[in-house]
Amino acid sequence: MSDSVHEVQSVLLGSAWASIAANTEVDIRDYYASPLKRECSATLVAQLAGSSDSGTLAVKIQVSADTVDGDFADLTNAAFTTLTDLTAPGAGQTIYFTIPTGKYFVRTYATVVGTVGNGGWYGSCLLNMVSRQAG
Repeated sequence: MSDSVHEVQSVLLGSAWASIAANTEVDIRDYYASPLKRECSATLVAQLAGSSDSGTLAVKIQVSADTVDGDFADLTNAAFTTLTDLTAPGAGQTIYFTIPTGKYFVRTYATVVGTVGNGGWYGSCLLNMVSRQAG
């Protein structure tokens, strides 16, 4: 059996962070024809909106079989390098991972450490999924 690539779908997973927060989950079932072929990447672009006392932003990808908050777990090898107030403005990172079988909901979980004034961190995290059809 072979797979033929149809298109890449991008879904916004998060856009602003001021404290520890889980963003709204995305149901990925509409994006994949095969439940076993779920290669993804996620791209994070963020910068500090204002002043900080060496505040940091850590963003990771979490997955779950349902939408119950307590059922989400960190996805192995799916965490971005922690950003600091010294990180170049608008610096971007991309990570690559596979969503395990049986996990249909994906979200970001962000942790902001330190005092961040004037709005926290802003930017976006996009989940990029290759839509496939078994052939």
